[in-house]
Parts: sequence; structure tokens; C-alpha cells
Amino acid sequence: MPLGKLERHLDGARLLLAPGDEEFVKAVAGRAAGLPALATVPTHGDFQLRNLLWDPVAKTLHVIDFERSEEGPGVRDIVRLADAWHGRPDLFEALIEGYGRPLTPAEEQYMEVLTVLDSVSGIAYGAANRDAELIERGRRALARLRAAVRP
Repeated sequence: MPLGKLERHLDGARLLLAPGDEEFVKAVAGRAAGLPALATVPTHGDFQLRNLLWDPVAKTLHVIDFERSEEGPGVRDIVRLADAWHGRPDLFEALIEGYGRPLTPAEEQYMEVLTVLDSVSGIAYGAANRDAELIERGRRALARLRAAVRP
């Protein structure tokens, strides 16, 4: 989500944010201007567990729902999977192994910015569309990030 949409998404999410979330989101999102540019690659844009379908017979993974695909930093697609590996460092290690290399410090900083932006966007979208799963995922991600990051 571009920073330009942040205020609109905050308007849609504000009533569901925990005390201090809005200030935290703005502080972390404000760091984006100072980050070095990352190479862009084709990204899915909505890469999350509900858009991954496993065929156990063929042992094949299918990825669906490409309507938000666009060029962006590769870590953009990792953001939405973070909820899947929370409390499971083995899953994150497997993801990084499959990625082929550890994240750079710049990519880790982008992950923080993209996580707050995606969280607020998800909460706002979930509220507008009565999608409790999106709301809770966004709230969990903000809470985890607030516990780990100082603005």
C-alpha cells in the first residue's frame, strides 16, 4: 500500500486500533522516506495462506488470486505470510531457505514499514467487508511489531 493511502486506511481502521497503534503506524511508516530503494520484481500482492491451495494427491501447490499483483520489492509478498510462522521459527527458516538467502537489513526495515501499512489496510478492508479474519490478522501483526520495534 503506498503511503498516500495511509490516512484513508487509518480512517477505516481507527475504531479497531489499540491505544497507541495509530501513532506507532505513522512513526514506522514515516521511515519509508529514508530507506534505500530495493530492486522491484513481480509480486503477488495478496500472498497469504488462503490464496495457497495444496493438492495432496499431486503434491502440488497452486497460487490463486492475482488481482493485486504488481512490481514491488520481493519482501512485499513475505509480509502477509508472517502470521503463518508466528511462534514457528522453523517455518520462517524454511521460507528463508527457499528464498535462497537471508533478508538484508534494508529488506528487514521494509518489512516493518510494509507490515504496518498492510495491517492497517487489512483492518480497514476487513471492517468494511465484515471479514473478521483480516481484522484479527492486522491487529495481531501490529501487536507483534509493536512488541519488537521501537518507533
